[in-house]
Amino acid sequence: MILISTRRFLNLKTFFPIIKSAKSAKSAKSAKSAKKQNTRSYSSIHPTAVIDDTAKIGKNCTINPFVYIGQGVHIGDDAKIGSHCSLINCTIGDRIILHSGVRIGYDGFGFIPAKDDNELPEKKPQELRVLIKDDVEIGSNSAVDRGSWRNTEIGTGTKFDNFVHIAHNVIVGKNCLLAACASVAGSSVLGNNVLMGGQSGIADHIKIGSGVKIGGQGGITKDVMENTTVVGTPAVDIETLRKKKRKINIFSEGIHRQNSGNSVKDIQNW
Repeated sequence: MILISTRRFLNLKTFFPIIKSAKSAKSAKSAKSAKKQNTRSYSSIHPTAVIDDTAKIGKNCTINPFVYIGQGVHIGDDAKIGSHCSLINCTIGDRIILHSGVRIGYDGFGFIPAKDDNELPEKKPQELRVLIKDDVEIGSNSAVDRGSWRNTEIGTGTKFDNFVHIAHNVIVGKNCLLAACASVAGSSVLGNNVLMGGQSGIADHIKIGSGVKIGGQGGITKDVMENTTVVGTPAVDIETLRKKKRKINIFSEGIHRQNSGNSVKDIQNW
C-alpha cells in the first residue's frame, strides 16, 4: 500500500510531497519517537534529519537538514553535524564539527580479486567501527571507512580539509592536519602532529612517525621516521633532495663552463 502525504517542514517556505510505503512510514514514526525522547538534548535539530531510535546524541548538538544518523551511533556533546552527512557504525566525541556531505562508518574497500573471468571479486567482511575523539573537524565530502580487523580511529584535535579519504583500519594520531584530497590507504598508522599537503597519499600498511610533514602530491610508499619532511613521488627526505639538486646544479654549471671554452682541468679546479 502506498500513502501519499504532504508535510510542512519547519524553516522552509514550501511544502514537500513525500511518498512512503507502509514500512517506511513505520520507520519514520520510530525516528520521530527517538527525536521526541531526546528533544532536551538538542540546541537545534532540523525536522528533515533522520535519527535511528538506538542512536545516542549528546547535549547541545546542532543537526542540520537531511542528516542521517544510523543504528547504534554515539555522538558526544556540542557536536555540529552539517547538512547531508551520513553516520553509521561510529562513536564520536565532544565538540566535533562535520561539514556537509561527510560519510562516516561505511564499508572499506576490501575485495579478493577474481581468479578468472567466470568469477566475481569476493568482498571481505567490514564489520567494525569508526572511533573519532574530541575536537575533530572534518571537511565537506570527506569519508572515513569502518574497520575490518580493527577499528578506524581519528585522534583528538585532528582536522581534515574537504575530500579527505581515510580507509579501513587506519589510525590517525592527535592534532594532525590533512589538506584537501589527502588519502590514507588501509591499515596505515599516523603519529601525532602529522601534516599532509593537498593530494598527498599514503600507501597501505605504512607507519608515519609523529611530526612528519608530507609535501603536496607526495606519495608515501614506505615508513617515514618522526620529524621528517618528505616530498615527491615516491617521497624522499627533503634534505636528500636538496643535496641532489645542488649536485645537479654544480654539474650543469660545469657543462656550461666547458661549452664556454674552459678546459676540463679548469672545471675540475672550479
